[in-house]
Amino acid sequence: MSHPINLNRRNWSQAELRKTADILAHAEAEKSPTMRFVEQSAFWTALLIAIIGNFIISVVLVPFLLLLHGFGLYFTVFIIGVTFGIVFNVLVHYIEDLGENQHIIAGAFIPALALINMFIIAHFSNRLEILLLLETPAHSAVGISATYVAAFVIPYLLKHFSHLRHDKL
Repeated sequence: MSHPINLNRRNWSQAELRKTADILAHAEAEKSPTMRFVEQSAFWTALLIAIIGNFIISVVLVPFLLLLHGFGLYFTVFIIGVTFGIVFNVLVHYIEDLGENQHIIAGAFIPALALINMFIIAHFSNRLEILLLLETPAHSAVGISATYVAAFVIPYLLKHFSHLRHDKL
């Protein structure tokens, strides 16, 4: 169990810290099976939303991939990646009792899936440009997918490093 509250930063006495930690541990132990199921369901629902959201975003990017190139395209992909990364970060980090394994699943699985998905969509858009006889130059599927995933994980990394910095204070 991990709680987002860092009790050591509250300037409380050791007795207050122990009492609060005991209260939180007791509350966790007393959760009903229904509540535990709801918490697990919230995580898997957020994960499903992220998977579906990444797929929808990749499909929405197809017109941009067909019409833009160079800096404009990479900037657009970057902004969309950061935006969806923020949404995903909020979804995952505000599910109260997310365990360490679930953070690893969310933090590794979704970006890996996004990387693969964006690579396929970028490759698909290059083929579509040929079929539609468009003059837009072919895009680097690796570059597009790497840009999106890098932008997607930035909010997670910023939040993670922010917590590490605050925990050291």
